[in-house]
Amino acid sequence: MMKSMDDDHTDTDKQLDDLPPEHVVSGAEHNQIDVAETLGVSGGVGVVDAIALNIADGYSQEAADAFLSNPDFQDYNDNTQEVQRGLVNRVLVRKLLVHRADSPEPVVDIILCLVPDGDVESWMTVFKIAVLPYLKANNVRL
Repeated sequence: MMKSMDDDHTDTDKQLDDLPPEHVVSGAEHNQIDVAETLGVSGGVGVVDAIALNIADGYSQEAADAFLSNPDFQDYNDNTQEVQRGLVNRVLVRKLLVHRADSPEPVVDIILCLVPDGDVESWMTVFKIAVLPYLKANNVRL
């Protein structure tokens, strides 16, 4: 029997509810988030760097390098974490729409995970639980 998109949504909700506290990214000052516990790195890093580290760890270093080479990320460290999240969302939505043109895989549920508001820590958690596994499983070119 084929899983419906509602089943996938329910699975993601359950994963978020079951996430141990040590896997939740905690906030830090200004344009930095502390991802030391989650990623095993020291100090705070920006949102774009944190996403690139997640991509390198959960997908591949080549994908992370391709992600960071996007021209939208020029001088990204000068921006707040909210602006960096907006940049990441814009880049990923474009990549997912290109992927949709080349693949029958639905991307709407994943695009909806890239929310523009709320706290960055929750957004990072959803990225790790829903977006990154989708990118890897569907071989989305970054």
